[in-house]
Amino acid sequence: MSQIVKDILFEIQECRLSGNALTCRTTATNKKDDRDIRIYKHECPWCSNELRSKIFDNLSNEQNVSSIEFANKKSNEEYVDHMLVLEVQTRLDFIFEGINIKANKLALLEFTCGEIESDNEFKVQFRDIPISR
Repeated sequence: MSQIVKDILFEIQECRLSGNALTCRTTATNKKDDRDIRIYKHECPWCSNELRSKIFDNLSNEQNVSSIEFANKKSNEEYVDHMLVLEVQTRLDFIFEGINIKANKLALLEFTCGEIESDNEFKVQFRDIPISR
């Protein structure tokens, strides 16, 4: 599963459930000039939009992300920043805890990104992602 949003190729590698923790392994490959990108974990206090990362499983349960790993960086309470270098595939993992073990796919994985220099936010959505075990 892949899509290009704002000149960044996002690809889902897998979403794997271990116990009640789900890790969605994705990659981001910049197709434009080098730029700093922010991935939002939770709503930031100074933001007017809904800036967060979340999933809905096939049982209609909603879960906010517990942590995000963007290359070698881990999210703080609100976000994680990383520079995407032109044409370099970069690991982007989303970890969710408290997942219903009966879920067998994600109806929706949604995360919000921001271009730090331009302060331009955008959402990335993937649908119907199988959950592996």
